[in-house]
Amino acid sequence: MRTYVMTILISLGVLSAPLCVAQSVTASEKRQTAESLGKAMMERERAILDAIAKKDLAKFKAELATDFRGVYPSGIYDVSEEEKTFGQMQLSAYTFSDMHFSLPNPDTLVLTYKLDMKGSVGGQDVSGISFVSSVWIKEKGKWLTLLHTESPAEKTK
Repeated sequence: MRTYVMTILISLGVLSAPLCVAQSVTASEKRQTAESLGKAMMERERAILDAIAKKDLAKFKAELATDFRGVYPSGIYDVSEEEKTFGQMQLSAYTFSDMHFSLPNPDTLVLTYKLDMKGSVGGQDVSGISFVSSVWIKEKGKWLTLLHTESPAEKTK
């Protein structure tokens, strides 16, 4: 009986060893995939800001998921509210920095970064530094923004 139990335990150990190796490779690949996909989605974030600057509503809306939500100091917006506000947005310059990417599952990417921009909404100056997060999801085979938040940095005296 003892030999039988030992045989089972050894077999389980031998069978599970490749799974442990596969998990560590998968974690490394996951980081590489997040980095690669994150850089591609940062280009899409840039395309969204360029669409705002160029007043290209169609291109802007094409990047938003059906259930999109934007969270800003002025409130929480869905796609239709973003569309209403779009014409009031003026963007003259922006830069990204301090970018980080996370891939919690194969169909979800989380971006965080610092945005320094010059612009206004409805005539109100919104220039300055904001801390941004965007959640991108793969919807019907296409990557789209599900959530976008902007938190203005505190003004220094």
